[in-house]
Amino acid sequence: REVMAEYMKDNANVTIELYEGTNAETYPKMVAAKKTTPDQPIVNFGYFNADATAKGDIDDMWETLDPTNVPTVSNVYDSFRRKDNKGIAWGMVGIGLMYNTDQVKTAPTSWLDFWDPKFKGRLALSNGNHYLSGLVTTTRANGGKEGDAAAVDKTFKLMSDKAKEGQIRLFFLSNDQVKQPMIRGEVWLSGWFNSSVDIWANQEHGPFGYAAPKEGQIAFTIYHHVVKGSTPAQKYHAERIINMLNDKKWLTRYCNLTHSIPVAKDIQLDPELAQQEAFKTRNIEGAIQLDWPTLAAKNAEWNDRFNKEVVAYVK
Repeated sequence: REVMAEYMKDNANVTIELYEGTNAETYPKMVAAKKTTPDQPIVNFGYFNADATAKGDIDDMWETLDPTNVPTVSNVYDSFRRKDNKGIAWGMVGIGLMYNTDQVKTAPTSWLDFWDPKFKGRLALSNGNHYLSGLVTTTRANGGKEGDAAAVDKTFKLMSDKAKEGQIRLFFLSNDQVKQPMIRGEVWLSGWFNSSVDIWANQEHGPFGYAAPKEGQIAFTIYHHVVKGSTPAQKYHAERIINMLNDKKWLTRYCNLTHSIPVAKDIQLDPELAQQEAFKTRNIEGAIQLDWPTLAAKNAEWNDRFNKEVVAYVK
């Protein structure tokens, strides 16, 4: 809102209206508008997460940004740069290893620690999001990728065997379903978002730790996009506003206020953030970039297999 106010002050002919809503709510409406009134998108630009961005790539939703209007694209770490400048990555949420600090005195170091015997009966996995279910992270840690059917099959076999051995304590579908068992000491290890662990550990003082695995934390990246169908004038001003949002001054302020991980260089984080594992430069640059379209395409098939081959064996 501060950027919006400053931009309108300097550009008296420009009016910016906020359209509030989650990506899950807004993106389907954007697709519907593209089909019926392609030259009248419901939003001209905005914040979009990795999932919405991948869907937008498939649906040809995004404009190519003009680096003349958005020179801040050059500040983004190379691993987060968008092909053809179709949007700009500004931040991310890290997905790494969340552990119970009362029970685990040495932080875990690998996604393969899910299957370490010392966590037998103390592991919690998502039943629905396969970047949290162990499927994708184990496949990656063993050198495969989510688009490699043989590698995924091998992971399913490992997970099924471990389920039969009693490695998995429970499955969760919500924050509380993983948070409360860890507070009670029933669960010692899971995969989770650094932002939540930050709140639960540092604000609520719960027994939560976060570790970025040696294979990389997963980057749940957040982008700024300009939406196709915008007029040349709308695109021009949207690009200039996006450039302001990604200017070091404003991005530094925003990341410190919201505890967001920046994916641009030379952002001056507050000391309490800079010392957290998820915010360290090596763990940002080394973050795993998932193939989100493949995850979306395979989700129903993997859910069916996961329930039959893994969940069915956990008592």
